[in-house]
Parts: sequence; structure tokens; C-alpha cells
Amino acid sequence: MRSARHLTLNLWFGKFEHVEETFKPPRGSDVIVYAETYENQMSVLGSWTTKLLPRPIFSDSTGKYTLPLECFKPPEGWQFTDDWFISIDRSLTFDNESGLREFTEEVYEGHTRLPGSSWDGGFVTTWWADNKGDKSPSLDEIECSEGWAWVGEWR
Repeated sequence: MRSARHLTLNLWFGKFEHVEETFKPPRGSDVIVYAETYENQMSVLGSWTTKLLPRPIFSDSTGKYTLPLECFKPPEGWQFTDDWFISIDRSLTFDNESGLREFTEEVYEGHTRLPGSSWDGGFVTTWWADNKGDKSPSLDEIECSEGWAWVGEWR
């Protein structure tokens, strides 16, 4: 037995406060809200702090909109079952080459300097990190895994 199905999906990528004036969901449909907040910190002399941040302590991913934890409320009839926790993107825990024929090696160059010193002075430290923030060798020290070949230049 076959039956025809029709699925309509309406997405709103905007601020929730504007949803009712701009987005009109069809009668009988459910509106599901997904939001996330980021805790912002900065490193000052090797210690992480929220003091003197140029953005809110809790914000959206851009840092423009304040999204404090206490403003996140579950829908009516729902409840949080546990405390807030850091949610790590589990896809980052797999080896880059798992089941792939090609992948991009991501390495980030970072610089730190002492407050009041210039970026071109002698008090600048250069460091390298992978996409998880873990220490990484510099670009010149990274070797291609056995059976793999570089297909492009570092950018």
C-alpha cells in the first residue's frame, strides 16, 4: 500500500521577539524554538576571566546579544532534568581521516603579548592549536600521515 505524503517546513532564522510579526505558522502546526548561549571569557596574563570583556558574559555566537542562562526557560509542561553543562561537538573527537578520501587539516596560529607592549615588539608569543584548541605543531612541523599526500598549499 502506498500513500502520498506532503511535508511543509517553515524555518525562521531571526530573533524570537520578531517571530509573531513576521512569521505566520500555519494553523495546527507546532513552533519549536532552538537557542544556544555562549559563555565568553578572555585570557589575561594566562588566567581566564570574565572581567573587562568587550561583550556580554553570556551571549549569542556573535557576542552582540545578551543571552544569560537564567533567561532560558523550558516550554510549558517541560522541565530541565539536569544542571547546565558544556556541550562539546562530538564530531571533533573522530580522526580527521575516518572514512574519508580527503580532509582539511585545521591549524590555528595564535599570538599573545604583554599588556602595553606592541605586536611587533619582543614580548609576543606565537602558539599553534587545532580545531579543539589543543596544542598543535606549527605548519612547518606537521607531516602528512602515511598513505596521504598534500593537495594544496597552507592558507
